[in-house]
Amino acid sequence: TFLRVIILVHFSLQGTLVTVRLTSPDPCQAQISKKYTSCEHIYLCDNTRAINLIFTGAHFQRIVSTLTSNEIIQIVFSRFMILLSFVYPAVVCYLSYRMEMFEGRVPYCTGATAGSTETSQWNLLTLFALDVVTLILDFCLLKYNQYKLKFDKSFHLAVTFRRRQNVYAIQQFLPSAMFHCVCYLMQRGGIISRLYYE
Repeated sequence: TFLRVIILVHFSLQGTLVTVRLTSPDPCQAQISKKYTSCEHIYLCDNTRAINLIFTGAHFQRIVSTLTSNEIIQIVFSRFMILLSFVYPAVVCYLSYRMEMFEGRVPYCTGATAGSTETSQWNLLTLFALDVVTLILDFCLLKYNQYKLKFDKSFHLAVTFRRRQNVYAIQQFLPSAMFHCVCYLMQRGGIISRLYYE
């Protein structure tokens, strides 16, 4: 449901931009408010950052549930990751746009500025490092849980169930985590190669 709302809002924002550009009688009127383009850029980027942190939180939640059965620790950790998924995008947004003026109109809807581009590069590196770490930890956690299920059988059904549940969840999310990591790597490689050839 959350993803559907994001997709719906994204297409409505893009639809508004296309409508403004197509219905304008001359190029000067096709320009779009800088405030609108910046808000759209902030909205789309913050959602991406928040979703990445929620996925990272799910990875770390599996680590916590593998290592301990204490529900209080699991609840505190999950609340912390939810809070982080709100705070981190807000901090990145502040760092990106703190020096910007939102008056005026722009011909294209990029929403990116010099400050936001530099901050986005650091954000991209941070999220890529987080992706690599969670991918490595997922592989290790998968092998650990499979080993425990095969050779170290527990007589507590809750422990066995938790391990099976973690194995199943990791197997479901591992292909998408690998794809996500490869996409970041391709994007980062494209940026580096472009800088190298300029």
